[in-house]
Amino acid sequence: MDAMAINSKFGAPNLLVTFTMNPAWKEMTDALRVGDYGSFEQMSHYRPDLIMRVFYAKFKVFLADILYHQAFGKVIAYYDVLEFQKRGLPHIHLALILDPLDATLDPARIDRLVCAEFPDPDQEPVLFELVKKWMVHYPCSVPPSSSSGRNRPCRRPVPNSATETVCRFRFPKEFRDTTEVAPRGEIKYRRRDSVVMIIVNNTVVDNR
Repeated sequence: MDAMAINSKFGAPNLLVTFTMNPAWKEMTDALRVGDYGSFEQMSHYRPDLIMRVFYAKFKVFLADILYHQAFGKVIAYYDVLEFQKRGLPHIHLALILDPLDATLDPARIDRLVCAEFPDPDQEPVLFELVKKWMVHYPCSVPPSSSSGRNRPCRRPVPNSATETVCRFRFPKEFRDTTEVAPRGEIKYRRRDSVVMIIVNNTVVDNR
């Protein structure tokens, strides 16, 4: 109800940003007990108190970048929803309402805010490794006869087919040289056919 009231006063959100807990954060792993002399090694989901302390501290810094340092432009209103996923890991959906001067999302501005391509591994090696580890939808299009393919969480049965499945996130995407904004607001991000790619299980993964 608060969100609807904010929308009625300031308009619809321009950006929806998701901030997710990463149990591999150094602040998290350094505080867990390491198994020794027969004691068990602590896992992150054993410490929900630590998870929330680290997550909230990180989120405050993230929010400061957006609100005070205007990473996406001037924000005139925002609201967020905290949710918990498997093993108690939190994530936040953050809706941002931008100043009208920053709210126009033409393809050039979208490209400055969102990138759906691998970073250059020579110029940005740290970012490349992060994207490679955390932000890639790895190949799921295995032969329809393979039981492992049918059991993957992203695969959904094709109507009127007993064996064929399709990725519900519509991967792999198409190569495209420019970002396109459809009339109804759907955004198709730029995914150029570049030389940057990685090999996963003998399969090439590229910007698609």
